[in-house]
Amino acid sequence: MPNTSTTTCNPQDGNYRYVAERRQYGGLLLMTGFCAVIQPLARITTAVGPNGPLVTDVGDVAFWQFVGACCVLAIGLCSMLVGFIELLMDRSGEVTQHTLLIGLTQTAWILYIADMTAVGLTMVQDPPQFFLPFPNDTTETSLANQQKLNESTEVIFIGSCGIAGIFSYGFAFIGSIAFMQFALYTFRQGRPHHRDADYFRGRLGVYSSLLFIAGLCQILLGSFATELNLQNGRIQGGLIRVAMFVVHFPYITIVVGVLQFLNGFWGFCRAFYIGVGGRDDNWFQYSMAFLWIVVITFQDVVQISYLPEGMLAPTAPTLAAMSFGIIFMPAYLDYKMRNTPVRMDDNYYFGQVVPSPKDDEKPMLVRAIPNTFGGGSGPMRKVYVMEKPGYYQDDLEDDYFYNADDDDHVVDVVEPGYIPNSPAAHEEVTPAAPEEAPPIEEKTADEPINNAMDDEEAPTNNPNY
Repeated sequence: MPNTSTTTCNPQDGNYRYVAERRQYGGLLLMTGFCAVIQPLARITTAVGPNGPLVTDVGDVAFWQFVGACCVLAIGLCSMLVGFIELLMDRSGEVTQHTLLIGLTQTAWILYIADMTAVGLTMVQDPPQFFLPFPNDTTETSLANQQKLNESTEVIFIGSCGIAGIFSYGFAFIGSIAFMQFALYTFRQGRPHHRDADYFRGRLGVYSSLLFIAGLCQILLGSFATELNLQNGRIQGGLIRVAMFVVHFPYITIVVGVLQFLNGFWGFCRAFYIGVGGRDDNWFQYSMAFLWIVVITFQDVVQISYLPEGMLAPTAPTLAAMSFGIIFMPAYLDYKMRNTPVRMDDNYYFGQVVPSPKDDEKPMLVRAIPNTFGGGSGPMRKVYVMEKPGYYQDDLEDDYFYNADDDDHVVDVVEPGYIPNSPAAHEEVTPAAPEEAPPIEEKTADEPINNAMDDEEAPTNNPNY
């Protein structure tokens, strides 16, 4: 079931949660950025150098594939830099964030649009190049497989699967990076409450659908490959290569595709809270972890390692990096959907300083927090809070944070006459003291005036309090 909490989060954890989640997004941006660095390296290194087929004609799709690969590499390097700064230093420049989000990241589509165009051009070539024969293999079996694969109806079918695969893998790959970037951007703008359970739920459906499509493409390609001449489960004389799909063992391709198909369908159902057991229901995460192992082991390693003379060996790390986003994001979004409230109060991210155990019954003056999450630097107000005596975070159940009734655990003591969202709420005000102060004795003219302030007293009009 969804976490439908709307009130009463532990106010002591707000600041810690805000910092922890910013570091979380920074670490994930560092990791997804590393995948973006690895993914285009094989393409770049084979295109440059004294023997590299570097294309300089802007009318050639290979030129734009090279440009797109360089853009993805730059995105990965910048993402790693920003993620590293956020993870360890809790800061990053807004100019860097704007440049990374609005400009550079969007150029990643150059590579995937060029790849889809290349598949389309291969479909109309004579003959098409979806079947890669082994070097020096001119046997009748190899020629028969190549001839069957070059039939017009089969070429359109294989090319369509390749284009759909590029779309699903590419969208998830770019989306996993952009998701972390935009999350850090909203946190810097003081709007972390936009990342509520419904936000993660909607994106879970999108990324699960992409995994569903990728699995379906592999099932179709593997099923088609079973019609070719096989020996010990392997295609004789060559392999099918379209986009990121390498089919050498058709039945392995089918098994991997079925697992992706089922997990994608499961994640899509969970986006509608179908089959969700609660906050501790992590079976979907376990299933996705198993799927990741299967993809790395069978789709990347086994399919390529049995090719002769190290054929397509540089493709293995590229496939591993590119497939990370489409598997990681559904698992991550499902967990966040189940463990984030649907609606958040002010204390969820902007809470109070943690008091010592000796101060559990003492009112605590909190730092100024925005009246609303709408602006990053709006008018401020100050409140007193009183924690429930005798309870600390380690002793509390989850219901204390997420499912308690109003005013059950936290009492906000604000100035008399304060009305939320009123014009007066947008003015900086002084909170009323939690207890009535003792009367002040009047000083006579003969008595000296002591301007020293006792350590336990604090002026209510001091902006530092």
